[in-house]
Amino acid sequence: MSGRTIDRAVRSPLSVLVGLGAGAALLTGFATQMLAGAGGAGVNLFVLAAVVGVAADLWRMGRTHDADLADLAIYGVALALVAVPIVSAGWLALGLLGACCLRRHTPTALGCGWLLVGLSVFFLKDRLWAGFVSGAILDAEAVVLHALAGAVIGSVEQTGNLLLLADGRSLLILRDCSLLSLMGPSLLGVVALRRLSAPQVRPGWRPLAIAAGIVVLGNFLRLLAMAWSPEVYHVVHDGAGRTVFGAVLTFAVVLIGIRRPR
Repeated sequence: MSGRTIDRAVRSPLSVLVGLGAGAALLTGFATQMLAGAGGAGVNLFVLAAVVGVAADLWRMGRTHDADLADLAIYGVALALVAVPIVSAGWLALGLLGACCLRRHTPTALGCGWLLVGLSVFFLKDRLWAGFVSGAILDAEAVVLHALAGAVIGSVEQTGNLLLLADGRSLLILRDCSLLSLMGPSLLGVVALRRLSAPQVRPGWRPLAIAAGIVVLGNFLRLLAMAWSPEVYHVVHDGAGRTVFGAVLTFAVVLIGIRRPR
């Protein structure tokens, strides 16, 4: 095959390749996850916003970026991963497709790439990387909460991710009450909403830092309230407090995401 023929073969819009690959990864990933009995797709508002943001960025990219041989190679690997009947393989393919976009330096391509990588990390959190770091993160959260509770409530003992409170109760910090379950979707939501509200602006780190700070502060205040008394624990963990916390956190992420950069 001549160089000119190869050049013509490679000249396919990058947006088409990434769109087809991402669509296949999402469809097969959700299907495999549900068949594996993983409790459904687990899509929330911010994940949906990220998927919509990817679609919008791919539409804006149109035919402005041609795929090259490296893109085709990555695309081939991604499709091979999609064909593997393992949940993690499909989500890993999203990250590879995001790498194709991150090789460009336009706001639209970079935004699309970071959203795809963010979706990949989010969906893989319970299957690959989080399994290796969750213990250390939960223990670190318990150390911080031990210091806070000791200063506010009284004598508290800490062993791993378990706190023994002065009133005889114990507080075990698990993933569902940890930053592990809150940080990913919150940061993903900020990036997605900023891509949808200000697509001409390059993704920045300041909104992510602000959102991360709010998530950390809010979650430690919630855990501290749970350690305060049995009555407060039930309100915050099982009652109206849980709903209010989720609503406030969602509202904060939305505000940060749609705020126009100066």
